[in-house]
Amino acid sequence: MRIENGVRGRVAESYAAALEEVFGDDPAVYVLRRVQTELTLVNPSMAGEPEIARAWGHRACAEVVRTVMRHGDDPSLVMRFDDTAAFVAQWIADLLDGVAWDRWYYGAFRAYRGLSVEEAIRRALIDYRIHVAAILRRVNPTLLLSRVSPVAAREIWQEAVRGETREIVTGEQFRLFVRTAFGIADALDAWIVERPVLDEVLAAYLATSPSTPDWKQPRALAEAVFAVLAFLERRAFLRIVSFSAPALASLEWLDVEWLAASLEAWAAGTSPEMIASRPPALTALQQRILDVVRSLLGTLVLPDGFAFSERNALALYAALAAAEPLLAAHAAAAPLIEIMLKDVSCGAAAASAAETVPGGRSGRRSTSTQTITSAYAGIFLLTRAILEARVAKLAEALGLHVPSLLVKLASEWTCDPEDLGVVFWSGAVDCGGEAAAFESGGDAAALQREVLRFMRDRAAFAPSLEPEDDASISTCLIRLWTHWLPRLGHSSEEWVLRQFILRRGVIRVNEGAIEVALAPAPLDVVLEMAGYLAPIAEVPWLGDRRVAFIIDRSLA
Repeated sequence: MRIENGVRGRVAESYAAALEEVFGDDPAVYVLRRVQTELTLVNPSMAGEPEIARAWGHRACAEVVRTVMRHGDDPSLVMRFDDTAAFVAQWIADLLDGVAWDRWYYGAFRAYRGLSVEEAIRRALIDYRIHVAAILRRVNPTLLLSRVSPVAAREIWQEAVRGETREIVTGEQFRLFVRTAFGIADALDAWIVERPVLDEVLAAYLATSPSTPDWKQPRALAEAVFAVLAFLERRAFLRIVSFSAPALASLEWLDVEWLAASLEAWAAGTSPEMIASRPPALTALQQRILDVVRSLLGTLVLPDGFAFSERNALALYAALAAAEPLLAAHAAAAPLIEIMLKDVSCGAAAASAAETVPGGRSGRRSTSTQTITSAYAGIFLLTRAILEARVAKLAEALGLHVPSLLVKLASEWTCDPEDLGVVFWSGAVDCGGEAAAFESGGDAAALQREVLRFMRDRAAFAPSLEPEDDASISTCLIRLWTHWLPRLGHSSEEWVLRQFILRRGVIRVNEGAIEVALAPAPLDVVLEMAGYLAPIAEVPWLGDRRVAFIIDRSLA
């Protein structure tokens, strides 16, 4: 026993060396059900521990080779996987099918046995992060992501794909960024309400779980300050309408040039979300990655629609890994996927993701602004659902008159179809222009079938979106829109309309942009959490105008 205890610690090293000699660079994983090795020592007292360990390791290796050669075709004794990624991927596939723990050859994953399926997948992908691209391209992404919550997806994306380690976000880390943002707002006279309390804003911002920037990168620090300013705009505390360079005095610790250009673009009308998504100049290889991701985006049904989410990012990353494994392995792949998704979530065409010129067509504003007061201004919030389900585009392709369809939907949502805000939202009349004639015709039944098909596709990821066979388009759109409201996804249509949509507001329209100022409601914080108060870059039936939202407390 003394000899065994002394030698045991050295055997693994000797055994590994022996296997390396036999199998060399073969990446295959072999799992053997049983290996029995005997070693007889004629005179143990004369043998040193290193010699015993070496003999024991070589004997065990020889037995492994014999077992593989004799029983390699017998899956009850030997299982072979092409490589580690294939081994992990097959375990995940069997785990999703509910049979993993019935298989004898998954002993390597015993540490995950007592966990839920979601937690086991999360931990395994993080533990095997160096193989994550190869694992994801071997697993059915639809099935995998249907079992992964947004929180777990965020951790997988950040730790396994992006290689970031989880950090506890503290107030002191972000106090500098909030204080700097306040100073810029003061210098630009950007407050549209009384200057808020810094500590209260800091607490609210931390509740959104912001990513900790790389403190060594001036661009990352500038982006962190910009993100706080964008947060303040979404909370209707400020509005950037002008910019002057002195506002950034004494900020040499961050990328002043980038921040100045971004604030100038914001003042010119470009949404802060679009600005934040702009990549730096791309190399040829990075541009190739972006082009492939763009093409893949047009072929996928993303689990979370067109919202930016880590589940969507994982779906795109898995598709990239399947199509172009070498590109997926590039360090720029994950950041470029984020850029693409953030761009699309703002409502822009995927092809514009690499464009970095501020003040483009959708960003310019006319100097002439007209105002519409509406009792149903909240209907503009449902624009996202119509864009996500491609209702207007499908209607046009089926010969339906889009303004007539949208007015009909508004009526079904109990809005007054003659309210000027509703009429303008439908595209039936441009502000100061001629009213379009309401038309009938086209295949309305076909449109309903297409919307139902769309909802069933989404239900593969989110079963709560599964529609009834005769569900109306208006009901489907409310369900789709409500799905992203935290903890409110199963609320009734009537309740959702009453709490969020049926409210008054003021609509300000110019050549390139629409600003919808809404009366405050008790659950506006939920809209903020869902990202529904972020601007929409372009709405086709509204002249490709950008639509921005603010909560105007003066309308209370």
